[in-house]
Amino acid sequence: MGSIRVHLLCSLDELDHQGECWFRGRSCIQDSVSATSLAVLLAVSAALFLGGAVGLEMIGGSVAEAEGMESLRYRMLANIEKGLELVGTLTFIYATTLIP
Repeated sequence: MGSIRVHLLCSLDELDHQGECWFRGRSCIQDSVSATSLAVLLAVSAALFLGGAVGLEMIGGSVAEAEGMESLRYRMLANIEKGLELVGTLTFIYATTLIP
């Protein structure tokens, strides 16, 4: 697959004769991000979020029905569920920052 190049905005006087942007002695062109790694990050973020939102929600519901919402087991499952949703959201935000 191809790669996506991430560029920072440069003014015309910062471009050298090869068209590469230089800012304070460093090249402004970051490493290329492959489309496959971006797709993997987006798939992982969706799996984490949905695993928490759907998967642990179902398990937590059955535990809450059997033991009540005040049980330690239900509270632990609810916290793990929210944690997975948060990590999935953060992974998605990180992946979208890689898109130019």
